[in-house]
Amino acid sequence: MRIFRYFRFLNSGPMPLAQLDDIYDKAISKLPVATRLEYCRRMLHRCKFDLHGVDCKIKKQQLKTLLKSTVTEISKLEEQAELK
Repeated sequence: MRIFRYFRFLNSGPMPLAQLDDIYDKAISKLPVATRLEYCRRMLHRCKFDLHGVDCKIKKQQLKTLLKSTVTEISKLEEQAELK
């Protein structure tokens, strides 16, 4: 049964951005969709820039996780913006 939990974890989607970024969770997430979208786009560019300059494997993995979560959040916000 433990093996299935492990594989379920591997197949799960990226963590929500609010769990990875305290500023987003406590402040940005309460702002209008357009502002959240702009914040996420800037976060995406920062992550990509930082990813090229990092040699540490652990930091690289953390940035990749943040990058995936940011991309997922951007797509959710774009859908919300289209609905309005």
